[in-house]
Amino acid sequence: MAARLIGRYLYESRSLTFLCWMKMIFVPAVTTIGVAFVFEMRTVDVTQRKSMNSRQRSGSMYYKME
Repeated sequence: MAARLIGRYLYESRSLTFLCWMKMIFVPAVTTIGVAFVFEMRTVDVTQRKSMNSRQRSGSMYYKME
């Protein structure tokens, strides 16, 4: 919905000032989202690895018990 409105604004007022303003807002927003996404992926990867390690540890403990 928002993208459609933005597209309509761009189409109606093809002014350079508006494009510059959009760049000023979009570029930092996109970079922030990208950085946050990468950071999120890394943290998820680390947590998954940790849980796998703990699972392996508990599994070996279980086998030792038997």
